[in-house]
Amino acid sequence: MKSFILMLPVFAAVVVTNAFSAQDPSIDRLLGKLPPPEKFVDPAINDPLAKQISAAAKAQNFGTALDASRRLADRYPKSLGAQVIHGMLALSLRRFPEASTAYHNALSIRPDLAGA
Repeated sequence: MKSFILMLPVFAAVVVTNAFSAQDPSIDRLLGKLPPPEKFVDPAINDPLAKQISAAAKAQNFGTALDASRRLADRYPKSLGAQVIHGMLALSLRRFPEASTAYHNALSIRPDLAGA
């Protein structure tokens, strides 16, 4: 019985060692060959107009927020964020043709955008 108890930690160490050595090293090599993920930052996010939109919306001054979103969308016509924010504000102010145009612009940038 004593020998069984003494052999138990040795057996556990062998099992643990075999479990870790059973991993496939080719997977690690393949993962190492992948390029690092691209970091995409929308340039409109860092624009001062974006902060102005946010401040105006928090103050419930939606007319000013809509005007700023128009300027942001004009400044960044290829920015998905700028087009969507413009569309959301126009929609909330019931300016449906303007919202439709903004969402169509967003769809031209990213056709699989479900929200638009």
